[in-house]
Amino acid sequence: MLASGCAPSHRYDNPPDVAPPEKNSAPVVTAAKPASDAYFRTESSDDWVKHNFVLQDRYARVLLVGEPRVETVRVAPPSLGPGSVGAKDHHVDATFATIQEAIDASKPGDLIAVQPGTYAGFVAGPIEGAGDGAYTFIRALGPPGSVVIDRPGLDKNWMFYLRTAHHIVVEGFHLKGAGTKKGPRAGIMLDGDFGRSGKLLRNVAIVGVLSTSHRTWGLHATDTRTVLIQDSAFSGSVEEHGLYASDGSDDWVIRRNVFFDNYACGLQINLDPLASLEETAKHVGMTGMRPMEESRKWAEELLARAVQTYGANNFPDGRGINFIIENNVSTNNGEKGGAAYNFAALSESLIQNNLAYNNDAGGLVLWDNYNPFDRALTDAPPKSPEEWVPERKPLFGSRDNLVRYNTFMNQPSPRAAIQTRNGSWGNRFLSNVAVHGRGPGLWITADSIDGTEAKGNIMGTIQLDEGARGMAKLAKLMPAAGSKIDVPYSAVVESLVAPSAEPWVVLDGGWWKPAPKRPRYSPKASAALFAPAGATPSVALDLSGRERPSDIPGAFAP
Repeated sequence: MLASGCAPSHRYDNPPDVAPPEKNSAPVVTAAKPASDAYFRTESSDDWVKHNFVLQDRYARVLLVGEPRVETVRVAPPSLGPGSVGAKDHHVDATFATIQEAIDASKPGDLIAVQPGTYAGFVAGPIEGAGDGAYTFIRALGPPGSVVIDRPGLDKNWMFYLRTAHHIVVEGFHLKGAGTKKGPRAGIMLDGDFGRSGKLLRNVAIVGVLSTSHRTWGLHATDTRTVLIQDSAFSGSVEEHGLYASDGSDDWVIRRNVFFDNYACGLQINLDPLASLEETAKHVGMTGMRPMEESRKWAEELLARAVQTYGANNFPDGRGINFIIENNVSTNNGEKGGAAYNFAALSESLIQNNLAYNNDAGGLVLWDNYNPFDRALTDAPPKSPEEWVPERKPLFGSRDNLVRYNTFMNQPSPRAAIQTRNGSWGNRFLSNVAVHGRGPGLWITADSIDGTEAKGNIMGTIQLDEGARGMAKLAKLMPAAGSKIDVPYSAVVESLVAPSAEPWVVLDGGWWKPAPKRPRYSPKASAALFAPAGATPSVALDLSGRERPSDIPGAFAP
């Protein structure tokens, strides 16, 4: 698990005795699952991956990029990484000088294997016939960091650009930016381009990549569903975020990644109601829809028509549901502002086992991106439960999320460890450590307190604005038995093994590795502040993969 210090292995050494090269054959192709509004709901990211990424048993063909030109290549069978597990020799069916040439020649089920070297990026669109049992794999060969992408491909805005693509796995590349405000906007762009295509990008996995020093983002995504991001690192974005998922995207798993040294947020999930509805309104299916008005009435009208035209959740709707965000680390981000984990209009999702430390702004923010359709309501929130009627409730916000077993400790930040505001109600905060050096532990506004549950946490001060204090009886449970509230930052630090502002990972030889003085935010076994509650933990393993002996708050077991 990357977050515990084990970067994915990509060894392709030929052992003394090898089996004959496996003959490639066409996989059995099943029809792609039709888009629907029903997502696979689970608290297990492993089960989510098994359900949504139905891979073939073998590659249809092997397309080799780069030098030397060889007849066989040793590579693992289709998997979601690391790429060396169960490696076998495979016959090479064709060779190419560039990744783009191989993409253009590929068919469903192919492996595009890229030899060590430095390359331009690519643009990939949909491959006719791709689906369950017929994924395209784009995989770096050689040791980690030996395949470097240092310039864009056909589209100068992006290094890897997947446009309206589906059923693709990308693994093992270093996308190396220049560290300036010039050049491509991002290392990776995932784009449904709904305004022209009427579709969402889907069933794409990004595994074991390193994306560094890009102008704006390490990875950006718009108009997407069913995406996996795992075992990767996103660092050094000059203008904004490490990873930025946007525009009504749904159904993601983001696990075991590190976000560090980015100018704004580490992980930004902003489903952006304004940009989403603008994109949906562009599509020919919305012909005749009156021009955009920044009003609730217009947004409701467009959403109703789009659901009728495309089906629920099959268009950019300014909301994101069914994310699992777990076992990530976010550190040394936010000089520009923006939380380590900054989520707008994210709902019905699971946020667990994540660590944020030494960031300049918030730990976790749940809000609505201050969208114009709700602004009149969020600028004048209710002051009493009697005012909390349907027409006063914002359309967008981050709602009904389960936030548990996270550690948010940003010593330099004056902002809250957890913020929930702008129509973000019904969120549950269970068994977290949320203590900042100067800011409160939990800050809630009046339009976000309804149904809030806080239980079993170690927190700094809970801060309610004036309106929220008048709405407090709408909270489900706050504060609750078992919670330790108003805990100073210094008391938590004294209870941990070796907390510090040292890096979590460092870059070395074109890849990342655990920092030599990596901090330890696990509690001391003797720490009274972390005395076990005795209950069986809801999450069996902690961020580092250790078993939790009992219900102890935070991302780490003792």
